[in-house]
Amino acid sequence: MDGMQEQGAVRREFSFTGEGGEYFRIWIVNLLLSIITLGIYSAWAKVRREQYFHRNTVLDGSALEYHGQPLAILKGRLLIVGLLAFQQIAGGISPVVAALLSLAFSIALPWIICQAIRFRAWNTSWRGVHLGFTGSFRGMARVYFLNGLLVVVTLGLATPWWLNRFQRYIFSNLRFGGEPFEAEPPVWDYYKPLLVLAVVFIAGLGLLVGSFFASVMHGGAGAAPSATAMSSFSFMLIVFYFVLYLVGASYVKARLANALWNHTRVGEHQFHSSYSSRKLFTLTLSNSIAIVLSLGLFLPFAKVRLARYRAQTMALESDSDLDSFVAQQEEQARAVGDQAAELLDVDLGF
Repeated sequence: MDGMQEQGAVRREFSFTGEGGEYFRIWIVNLLLSIITLGIYSAWAKVRREQYFHRNTVLDGSALEYHGQPLAILKGRLLIVGLLAFQQIAGGISPVVAALLSLAFSIALPWIICQAIRFRAWNTSWRGVHLGFTGSFRGMARVYFLNGLLVVVTLGLATPWWLNRFQRYIFSNLRFGGEPFEAEPPVWDYYKPLLVLAVVFIAGLGLLVGSFFASVMHGGAGAAPSATAMSSFSFMLIVFYFVLYLVGASYVKARLANALWNHTRVGEHQFHSSYSSRKLFTLTLSNSIAIVLSLGLFLPFAKVRLARYRAQTMALESDSDLDSFVAQQEEQARAVGDQAAELLDVDLGF
């Protein structure tokens, strides 16, 4: 699609061309065949789903492509399910063996994450150029465990910092052809939405509790709260948590996505994200209501609506020529393409 000129730079907007009814037909067949085959078909279902959403995500007139193979996905799923089943069986025989297996699985988690990202990246391409992931088990383990230890020591206060470092490591090890991504989202942009949410939570909870005690005191000093007052307070507390969850999740998700993508570039090409927490909340709420009322049948339509909105908020901007950049990356990627393909015959991501 045509780019828009903005201060000398070309801004290319993403778009999503899929339709809810179109994806519903794919979704219902995937669901029925996965049930009939006791989950075996879910690997083929994932490929059909990924291919649909990739080929309907368009940038500059060209769609993304997904190249994952069902057997690779099936092998990975059978491996994970087999290990988990073995752990459960071993736990019934010896708790010590089960604990050791749990420890081994936890230690292997960074490798599993790397493998899942590497598989997904390599099997995604645009204009014939594949993405790639150069992260290692050692690097992922350092980010995941050592930074995670700080989260434990600070009783969770370092969680935004951990998430920032984790996403930074993943995105900085992605590449498009031979060109690496650069991601440097500020840590403060991760703390700010969570701090705002914490302030709203404390203020709202304090207001509810204060109102409850005020109503109790109004009934007389030393009087016990009535069953009606307790029920009303419990109901208001549940509503408060529910609304805060919906609004807060949309607010945090939008802010973190913008913080990450607005500080990510590949070569001279800068990503832009304009996620709106208000629009995301409205979309999430309407989707949730429709899914409940339709007994789940609106789910594929909801996924398409979210994909369309997400694409509308994304853009790529640069002063340089995109066609020349793609041709250059295609040439550089040929040297490692065959080797990478040989290493990715198992997908460990669900």
